[in-house]
Amino acid sequence: MKNLIITHGSDTDGVACPMLLKLIDEKVDIIMCEVFNVNEIVNDYIENNKFLEYNNIYITDLGISEKTAELIDSDNKLKNIVKLFDHHIGNMSLNNYEWAQVVENEENGQACATTIFYKYLINNYSNKILLSENVKEFIELTRQIDTWEWAKNNNLDAKKIGDIFIFYGVKIFMEEYFKKLKNPKSKLFEEKENFIFDLEQEHINKYIEKKEKTLIIKQLNNYKVGIVYADIYKAHLGNVLAERYKDSIDFIIIIDLSKGISYRAFKDNIDLNEIAKIYGGGGHAKAAGSPLPESIRDKVFEIIFK
Repeated sequence: MKNLIITHGSDTDGVACPMLLKLIDEKVDIIMCEVFNVNEIVNDYIENNKFLEYNNIYITDLGISEKTAELIDSDNKLKNIVKLFDHHIGNMSLNNYEWAQVVENEENGQACATTIFYKYLINNYSNKILLSENVKEFIELTRQIDTWEWAKNNNLDAKKIGDIFIFYGVKIFMEEYFKKLKNPKSKLFEEKENFIFDLEQEHINKYIEKKEKTLIIKQLNNYKVGIVYADIYKAHLGNVLAERYKDSIDFIIIIDLSKGISYRAFKDNIDLNEIAKIYGGGGHAKAAGSPLPESIRDKVFEIIFK
């Protein structure tokens, strides 16, 4: 018997959670998924009794639908082994279930899935590595890049973690930083990581400059929005453009035809979580996302090659 973790595979917050779990037990199965397919994956494990293979099933940095939550809660064995940890305001209703913990803010600022899951792990497992300063620093940097607090605090180390994740990709980032977390004496940033960070800054700045030239301004309901198509550096791009154009538009929409839609805003009167809900998504007040129906890709093909 072992543990399974189903987590968000697109950012540092999602991938940090299985890394912490592996510090306790390296024999853990990991499934990376997105907001649009998490219910399908969880339902498959329920309907085909795959959960019987595991002591615990953790869902991190993701919410699930009310229907899927009810399926879990109606099975006494299942609700004892499933535990969900998230921080998106749109998933607060999941707190109605004993096995779910959704927290938006903590004593030191905005929460992320990693900080919530970490508290659970140190309260339930005795593990010296989890208490090392190395691990604590990694968790705080993950929190600041995920909540974008790094920009307010000018914490370039947090940005460095995020940029290195983008450069490495999920697999290599997890391998490299898991080795660092296992060794309390290791440094999170050595010469190689610092070089990568400097290199990434050039790429990001050039990418934002290029994409800004393609920005389209449209009316969406009662909002004036900026629309840009992008598949990388979406958080950086969205936040920079949202701040840069805050006097002329309400928020930025980033369309990634391979993954979905991201929303970014800086205005106090904009709640992107509520806007994203209309389109089947959710998130935070100033950063949210929604899925892109697969049929859209077929329509794009038909429009281009009609």
